[in-house]
Amino acid sequence: MTVMKRLATWTLNRIFASAEAIIVTSEQHRFDLIDALNTTPERVVTVRNVFPPEIPLLSATQSSLSGRTEEDRTPESTKFLHVLYAGTIGRAQNLSNAVIAAHLAKQRGVHIKLRLIGAGAAKQEVVKLAQELGVDVEVFGRVPPDQLQQHYVWADTALVHLTDWPPLSKAVPSKTFELMALGIHITGVVSGEAAQLIDELGAGSVVSPENPRLLAETWTTLARDRSLLNPDAQAAAWVEEEFSQTGPTQFLRLVEEVINATKESNCG
Repeated sequence: MTVMKRLATWTLNRIFASAEAIIVTSEQHRFDLIDALNTTPERVVTVRNVFPPEIPLLSATQSSLSGRTEEDRTPESTKFLHVLYAGTIGRAQNLSNAVIAAHLAKQRGVHIKLRLIGAGAAKQEVVKLAQELGVDVEVFGRVPPDQLQQHYVWADTALVHLTDWPPLSKAVPSKTFELMALGIHITGVVSGEAAQLIDELGAGSVVSPENPRLLAETWTTLARDRSLLNPDAQAAAWVEEEFSQTGPTQFLRLVEEVINATKESNCG
């Protein structure tokens, strides 16, 4: 395995070194490559994996928050929270952390209703743990995008969840951008650039990975003060800007620079 890893690393480095330009999906990855390759900043460009949501935007009347206005003023509303996760249920996500957090929140008097949608290597393990801890969890298989809307309407907050593997600090799951575009509060159990974006854009709450106690505290706070479940509108506006302006502009500029450099090289 070590030999294969070294070979893969060597091959990638050769590819990077010979490339006219490199496109990555996060700024942290860009900075790391510029440093590792000792190259110019212009040669490595960030084009985020931002795409229009495949489901209609939620209207004000469809939002789970607006639908519970009266309920939110009652003592009962502070005792539960609907938490949705839609995506891969694998080792890199480690959703057992969220299950443990739901269990701890229950001990604090807040009933976390977890809804997991997706498939992956850790799915059975996560379900088994939820059963052992008595956590309220609904599990669905993969759901077509056009059927996700009802689940988003149900959710008070949606999970973006990664474990604490160092390479993942450079990753920004595309689900982050989808939730921002739809105006759904994000519980981001992430580090690095994903955490920074969620926090700076006011898209939700950020919790460090592998810290179920802090996640339980965060969910308890959200349940008891539901005004915190309203994400800042600037998050959706930023996603729109990235998709319609920033991303295309960066990409086209890079292509133009490569073409011009090739022409100059041929003329020389």
